[in-house]
Amino acid sequence: MTSDFGVASGHIEYSNRRFYDDTRHMAIIEVPKHIAELDEFQYELPVYAPDCSYRARLFLSEEGYKTIRALELKGMLTILHHANVINGYLVDDRKPKRKNARKHKEDM
Repeated sequence: MTSDFGVASGHIEYSNRRFYDDTRHMAIIEVPKHIAELDEFQYELPVYAPDCSYRARLFLSEEGYKTIRALELKGMLTILHHANVINGYLVDDRKPKRKNARKHKEDM
């Protein structure tokens, strides 16, 4: 992951949760204010007031990720970044951009 997205809470980047057998996703979310539906993920809440917006990193199972996606569709939070977790390693969803793509296209 190239940037930290200003994460203020959640599971730490090198948390043991990323090595759990059922962990399949890492999501960085932005929450306008704390909602009770997020309590099931047992993550570290920010130090400041719960009515403020914050960003959190969560390591999730398939069911947990579905819950987060449902909350995003309801407009309760925003997923800023997602990566798959394979044996504790983060694998980005996005394909890497080719450098000099225009140059290669002109050569053909």
